[in-house]
Amino acid sequence: MLYFVDFGVQGSPGCWKDVLYVFDGPTADHVVLASLCGQRTPNKIHSSGNDITLVFITDESVNDVGFHISYAFLYSECTYQ
Repeated sequence: MLYFVDFGVQGSPGCWKDVLYVFDGPTADHVVLASLCGQRTPNKIHSSGNDITLVFITDESVNDVGFHISYAFLYSECTYQ
């Protein structure tokens, strides 16, 4: 799980200037969980497995606070009957 402590990148319609992509897997070839831009701190993001990939793309025209992300491993105990 990713938890955003702070988030602020250049916002634009469709996030075409600056964007943080969050992928559900070990590479950017996996499903996109989120495409993030602007000033609103995103909600927690959960992956389907052990890997999340982040890709940040910027046009370098505006500086902002960027992002501060924490992560946690969520353990779920399975029991079989």
